[in-house]
Amino acid sequence: MKYPFDARTTLAFGITFAAVVGITILSVEIIRSAGEATTRAQNVLNSVLPLFGTWVGTVLAYYFSRENFEAASSSTERLVEKLTPEEKLRSIPVANVMTKSIFSISDLSAKVADVFKQLATKEAKRYLPILKTSGVLEALVYREGLMSYLYDIPEADRPKKTLGDLLKAKPELKQIPAFVREEGTLAEAKEAMEKIENCKVALVTKSGAPDEPVVGLLTSTDISKYSRA
Repeated sequence: MKYPFDARTTLAFGITFAAVVGITILSVEIIRSAGEATTRAQNVLNSVLPLFGTWVGTVLAYYFSRENFEAASSSTERLVEKLTPEEKLRSIPVANVMTKSIFSISDLSAKVADVFKQLATKEAKRYLPILKTSGVLEALVYREGLMSYLYDIPEADRPKKTLGDLLKAKPELKQIPAFVREEGTLAEAKEAMEKIENCKVALVTKSGAPDEPVVGLLTSTDISKYSRA
């Protein structure tokens, strides 16, 4: 049977062995000595013994505490793996997952065609929050909604149409998002989204109220990624 000895194990055994041998030698010298020699040997032992004890204690503490830490870490990982998807979501804060740098628009006079082009370049972003100047949500539209609006109007008119025109002409394109508090969990966001039919977005505000400035955005894809067993 092979016993692999790494540097840590060799150091632990080496220092412990040296300490035992040193204490044994000093003890023998004290027994063999007499008179002043005994006193000198005793003084040496009194000085060196605490040092050896400290060495041994430090090495053993390092050696076994690391083993215990690794065992505890492994146990924690196994425990997390056994969590149900809902339990995982309850353990993950919204603030750790939400998108903070949201592509949004606050100007209703912005041209729909220009906004669509910008949105298409934002790494497959599908959702456009239209915010008031205060940061509170005005409306939420999907990229597909912008495309369908542009497709349904004459090509010559497309460069002229604004977001304001879109909201007036196609109010049905406004999507209803869920709202969740910034200090909430993904479980809360999932529950809020499930209460709204076909809801794919949860907007994050300070307390979860819709009349507060938006500070982040979560999608159903974000949540499903973290809920996988």
